[in-house]
Amino acid sequence: DEETSSSGEEDDPELKELEERDNIVLKYEKGPESKDIDPWENPEFDVYAKMDRFGFVHKDANEATEEERANRRRVEREIRRVNKWLAMEAAWKKGRIPKKLEERTWKGIPEKLRMTVRF
Repeated sequence: DEETSSSGEEDDPELKELEERDNIVLKYEKGPESKDIDPWENPEFDVYAKMDRFGFVHKDANEATEEERANRRRVEREIRRVNKWLAMEAAWKKGRIPKKLEERTWKGIPEKLRMTVRF
């Protein structure tokens, strides 16, 4: 009888949860300088430096593929377009219709601003 109750305590999910919670609090209180911290918990761990934004690990963190460079250029271009549209929108709200409005509309309204730009 006692053996079943002791094994029941070991398998008790509430007890396990409390122990796990206590361990987490202890690690938190010790801080990042603690010797108990695994290397993968350190944000400067080598694996994180080699990971792209989707979580895939690459051999060399500094080696960017042509596709990544093209994507970076596309994102930078989109950011420049958004900034131009924001400046144009500010002028528009003051009552002036910007000269570039028609040309930029034909090129396309950036996704971030499609809800704010209504005709």
